[in-house]
Amino acid sequence: MDFEPSDRAKELSDRVREFMDAHIYPHELEIETALDREVDAGTPFPEILVGIREEAKKEGLWNLFLPDAEDGPGLSNLDYGIVNEEIGRCSIPAAYAFNCQPPDSGNMEILVAHANPAQREKWLTPLLEARSAAASR
Repeated sequence: MDFEPSDRAKELSDRVREFMDAHIYPHELEIETALDREVDAGTPFPEILVGIREEAKKEGLWNLFLPDAEDGPGLSNLDYGIVNEEIGRCSIPAAYAFNCQPPDSGNMEILVAHANPAQREKWLTPLLEARSAAASR
């Protein structure tokens, strides 16, 4: 079995590493403190993380876990594992920055595979775009 990551996975892994060097690691303590201070039932992410998430989305580092090219980058599980090695090096839940955080990531995977068009519109689209599904009810 070939366990060599694809060129796409290597490239994304490098981009994630550069993104984390620029946007996550320098602000780890501030993000961690903000997670405790700002997050509540009506605020899913602290303000500093909102800005970082917007930047990750602009840079194409978004929904990296989705194996289909329509909703994500189309990585295999092996390739996502390589990319996720970089994401997992951080003391804070860096998956939040890339919209790869559980339980949302698992819910999105199920919806991508099984949702009908109405369910995709109501539940999947808001999660993919990091909007609250509750707001679309």
